[in-house]
Amino acid sequence: MSVHGLTFILDRESEFTPLRQWEREYAIFHSIVRIPFFHKFRRWRTFWVWRKWVRRTTIDECKAALQADLFLLDPGLQPPLLKIRELCLEIEGLELFQATHPPETLEGYIHLQRHQRSWAGNTLSRIVWQIKDLCDDACRARARAQSKAAAVRQWAEGDPDLDDAALLSLPVAPGMPSPMAVRKPESFDMG
Repeated sequence: MSVHGLTFILDRESEFTPLRQWEREYAIFHSIVRIPFFHKFRRWRTFWVWRKWVRRTTIDECKAALQADLFLLDPGLQPPLLKIRELCLEIEGLELFQATHPPETLEGYIHLQRHQRSWAGNTLSRIVWQIKDLCDDACRARARAQSKAAAVRQWAEGDPDLDDAALLSLPVAPGMPSPMAVRKPESFDMG
């Protein structure tokens, strides 16, 4: 540093800056640093990184809780649950009474309502059995998956009674009774 300027030396290379230019750059630098954005940047950046970490951690915890607790997110149960929801919406849309074309006589009205009730009953019976079949199939598939997962854990722990062939031929969870067979009725009579 001298009366004429500053010399910056780095690895045997030097750079000379005149004093007036250095004073001007010094003043510009300090005026920029006094701008609130740059003045608060360190605290803001630290807070922003912390907030981002907290948000990511919270989202990861919520994802884990949802994965553990929501059946709808289970890949094996999602299709049957969505189909059951679709069938429930179909039940919600069933017309139990026919009122679009009123008949001219009381006997015609009674006949029309009996026909509608029979149709709605048969439709309801079909939907109920579809839901039952979906639930049975989903529960059986889930039990098979659970029994295979348990067998894999036993195999990984070195259970001598469990060989590879037994591992591949597990139909249902050990100790689970087979589901009861229920005969479907031909129709559902509401009368």
